[in-house]
Amino acid sequence: MSNNKTTLVIDGDHLCHRHLYQPGLRKLSNSQGVPTGLVMGVLDQLNFMHLSTVNTIESIYFVMGGGSCKWRRDIYPEYKFKSEEDRAAFKAVQPGDNFSSAEILTYARKILKEFLPALGVKYVEYPNYEADEIGYFICYRLNMIGKEVMAISDDFDWTQLCLHIGCTVNRAIKDDYVSPSSFKAQFGYPLEGVILYQALIGGHDNLPKPLDGFGKKSIIKMLNELKDFSLMGVREWALSQKPGSKKHKLADPEVQEILKMNIELVDFTQAPLTEGIKTYIDGHIKDKRRADPSKINKLMDKYEFNKLRENLQLVNFLKLR
Repeated sequence: MSNNKTTLVIDGDHLCHRHLYQPGLRKLSNSQGVPTGLVMGVLDQLNFMHLSTVNTIESIYFVMGGGSCKWRRDIYPEYKFKSEEDRAAFKAVQPGDNFSSAEILTYARKILKEFLPALGVKYVEYPNYEADEIGYFICYRLNMIGKEVMAISDDFDWTQLCLHIGCTVNRAIKDDYVSPSSFKAQFGYPLEGVILYQALIGGHDNLPKPLDGFGKKSIIKMLNELKDFSLMGVREWALSQKPGSKKHKLADPEVQEILKMNIELVDFTQAPLTEGIKTYIDGHIKDKRRADPSKINKLMDKYEFNKLRENLQLVNFLKLR
């Protein structure tokens, strides 16, 4: 590790959904009827993360998805498909709750978009891109200018950053770190196979499974035998296996076609880096605005964050750039 300070790139989507279903937080609201529990949970977690690393952090990016992922839907219309029943349940107030999940998330986005920049934290979202893709673009751009980056997410997609950027990923819920050097010991197969593993396992984000009956143990065994982690490498390996076996079926054209599509969907480096998102991210990287204590106090009054006022270690956020 260098002596440079580290930039944290946080998967805000995952952090919000982690707190969305906490029973004690779902019912919290202020006197105006605004649900505040999710925001309180996120800010408390952010405060804890920052406190534990305060002397080594240069800046923090909080990454939120910008709605439906168009480029993935163009490849596979069923990507992250939600039934009408699931959509209705998300928008409905469930028994014992005061707000629907949709209401809680909508308010949380609005408040965090106001509150985080006042803390000196960079709130980042961009239309039609998911948090993992935006996070990758940020890490990529920071890496290009020599910044030391640590990503924070329990979403397995983000472990790709170990491969593509060479950075460490902190899985906050599991309370561990995944790095390029530790990946194989933690997951049982080479880091180069991380995208192929996700493409073969299927199910994630409604992806089809390329080959039924070819499960986790078989995939990991194959990844440890592969010399070439490309689609062609899988085909050549499959053709070397016993004819008629599950392994040999991986070379079948229909299986290869599904696997090819899944690889494109899983690998977030395939997301189009448009001039618009490039300019947007570079603008955040150049932005050196710092925390604004007076604005923070106004927002605490506005949303009645009295408990947060007691706990927030503002002096630490003042060091962010």
